[in-house]
Amino acid sequence: MNICFVTSGSEDVGTYFRAFFWAQHFVDRGHSVTLLSSHKKADWTPVRTKLRNGVRILTYLKSPLRFDYAGFLLRPVFVFFHVLFGRYDVVHSFVSWQPPSAAALLSVKILKVFGSSVRIFADWDDLWGTENGIAREHGVAVSRIATVLEKLVPRLADHVTVASRYLYDYAVSSGISRQKLTVIFNGSNIRDIKPMGKIRARKLLNFPLRIHIVLYIGQFHTHVFEKLLKAVSAATGKFPDFKCLIVGPIPESGIAGNSGVVQYTGSVAYDAIPAYLSAADLLLLPMDTTPVEEARFPIRFGDYLASGTPILASPTGEIRRLVQENDIAYISDIADTKQFSKDMIRLLKSNKTGRMGKRARFWAEHHFSWEIIAEKLGALYEQ
Repeated sequence: MNICFVTSGSEDVGTYFRAFFWAQHFVDRGHSVTLLSSHKKADWTPVRTKLRNGVRILTYLKSPLRFDYAGFLLRPVFVFFHVLFGRYDVVHSFVSWQPPSAAALLSVKILKVFGSSVRIFADWDDLWGTENGIAREHGVAVSRIATVLEKLVPRLADHVTVASRYLYDYAVSSGISRQKLTVIFNGSNIRDIKPMGKIRARKLLNFPLRIHIVLYIGQFHTHVFEKLLKAVSAATGKFPDFKCLIVGPIPESGIAGNSGVVQYTGSVAYDAIPAYLSAADLLLLPMDTTPVEEARFPIRFGDYLASGTPILASPTGEIRRLVQENDIAYISDIADTKQFSKDMIRLLKSNKTGRMGKRARFWAEHHFSWEIIAEKLGALYEQ
């Protein structure tokens, strides 16, 4: 099969990884896959092409303005013509409300008018629309556009993949037939992320061996960041040689809270992530009980599992169900910051958490790798 994945965000950010690891799986199975995205950094070059693990990646221009107006308007044009003349068997768009997804859908609909058998799949892995969605952060106009397109594009697609049962139920309530919906979680990157030993990892990163490190990786879309800082602050005075490492972009409010205990790395290369995960004593996954958090399936959870480092997670959405059913992480609700802090300290003092980490890695290898997850998608494509 000749497959095209259409993403709307930047390379190596968020949903891009969902698309890329699926693409990698299909390349390993002998298929041809092209992944469309935008440049990592501001770059007026219209199109750049490269090969990554067998996946052909095309990235489109990204303007240096705070809001990428030029890219927002021009990328859909590039996507439209690329899909129209790409001779694909399957086109799978991600983040349905974004213009590139609508452009891909329009191209496929035109091709079908002229007899093409190409199929269009829409992927839904975050709640953007409605008054509770992520798009509200970008203003009322963007939120309203997201609310309409987030439902419209999947309705017109041949099939829809969703990342959680919350989104499945929301899609059904939006008028999308159950017959064209399939829940496919994010997987675990067991190929690139492996337990490497704490001593080796800390030497690579130049971290002291004597301190206790808790680690959080990812972006913040809710007020959970402030709650995490409160929990860390509560633990600071009660546990010596303690440090919280936050990897990834942070809200501006976090700068004021920077201290010797909390260390911000900013964004780091994905190749460096395995060392950070192995260097930690405990990996944190605090999540609010909001519609946005209930709907998503954090990609970092799969990376956490692959590392074999123990995890302390909030009981939210699919994470709650998977942890309770499979006993692969510790649970603590970040809404109670004092209790979350106590649980961090308790686990850091325990000498038995290594068993949980090993169980998480075993479960990732045998039940939750990207290869296993993508087999479900492959079955849909073959229908």
